[in-house]
Amino acid sequence: MAVLGYMYQPPSLAIEGAQVRNLQSGQVDDTPDGYFLMGNLTELRMSASKKLFEPVEFIANPDIYWFGTEALNVGVPMQKIMRVEAGSAQTTDVLWPDDVQYQVTGETVCQPCRLVRLVTQTSGTIRIHITWTDVPSTLNLWVNGQMFPPTATGEIVAEVPITRGNELMVYVGQIRGASGKPVTFTFAAWPG
Repeated sequence: MAVLGYMYQPPSLAIEGAQVRNLQSGQVDDTPDGYFLMGNLTELRMSASKKLFEPVEFIANPDIYWFGTEALNVGVPMQKIMRVEAGSAQTTDVLWPDDVQYQVTGETVCQPCRLVRLVTQTSGTIRIHITWTDVPSTLNLWVNGQMFPPTATGEIVAEVPITRGNELMVYVGQIRGASGKPVTFTFAAWPG
């Protein structure tokens, strides 16, 4: 089998210089223009990495489908690393309908989703505050496998424990299949 794919940062920015690897064969291709091509594959489990981006694993589709105006086997979104220090200024970002997906619990997939790496200089409780203005959209927060639903319309407030010097992986997004348009959100965290 052969795979022709495209690595992008949503909504459609080509990711140049990502390294795409077939996990079985070890075959590697770089993406000088966002595209990669691999042939003679018997397994379609792949991974991709690039400095300053979260690594991804995916399964390429052996069938051809249309990604924009291109006939491809797979279009794979990647997310820039989003690191927030508790107590810093709030951050604004956009979840795109075709954004990254993460497995946040055994059965739950967050997609579109944003992974936030939360850090602090002290141990204790962190208060996380997320807001968005697109009221029909419902965002959720996942921390350590626990889901925090909205606490009010367009808002989530959650308090979670954190240990100094450790990154706390926080996921903001929707349950797969719930999105149809971009959702702009703000993220803030401070010691509780």
